[in-house]
Parts: sequence; structure tokens; C-alpha cells
Amino acid sequence: MTPSDLKKSRHTLGLSAEGFARLTGTASGRTVRKWESGENDIPGAVRKLVTLLEWLPERTRTAAIKKLCQP
Repeated sequence: MTPSDLKKSRHTLGLSAEGFARLTGTASGRTVRKWESGENDIPGAVRKLVTLLEWLPERTRTAAIKKLCQP
């Protein structure tokens, strides 16, 4: 997964950088933007999570994202 792929996936999932940070348990949207710019490597667990979420049917994916983003 390239940084560009991650950004496209995040948009497909309907998440802001801050929302994606909550989803992945990351400190902030700034970290997500660093992954998307190629400044930092995308962690393997994030790559796997995105791949899994994209594979799920939309209704299931939406429910999973809501559940994972809860505080």
C-alpha cells in the first residue's frame, strides 16, 4: 500500500485524518497525514485494517467503523 493508496482508502471509508486516527488508535490526524505524504512508514497493522475494512460489505464496514471509533 502506497501513501496515495492509503489516502484514497481513507476517503473511500469516509473518514477525515482525525477520524482515521481514532479508527487506528493513532495519536492524531497529523500522524495519518505523515503516512499519506510518505514522511512516515504506514504500520503493517494499519495496512491490514484498511484492507479488511475495504473487503467488508458497506453496511458491515460502516457499523465496524462506528464501533471502532467510539471512545
